[in-house]
Amino acid sequence: MCVSLSTGAYNSIRESEERSRQAEILVESTTIIIRESMHIRTQIDTLIEGNQESWEEKYDSNEEVLNDLNEQADGMEVKIGELNEIVSG
Repeated sequence: MCVSLSTGAYNSIRESEERSRQAEILVESTTIIIRESMHIRTQIDTLIEGNQESWEEKYDSNEEVLNDLNEQADGMEVKIGELNEIVSG
């Protein structure tokens, strides 16, 4: 009976040790994912900072073109009204 109790305790310890190893593997793999994520975030931040000026220049240029097109559309609206008056007589 003493042997059975010892075997049960030994098996319990081995099972606990295996669960502990599995938990350690999970923690290590999670740590690797977190490190990779931090590295990717740093790379993205660097890219954004490096391209910020270029992006702002493109944005300003596009905004200027959009304002010009908006003015042209407003001018066409006036001309359409004038054409309607001519056609309607």
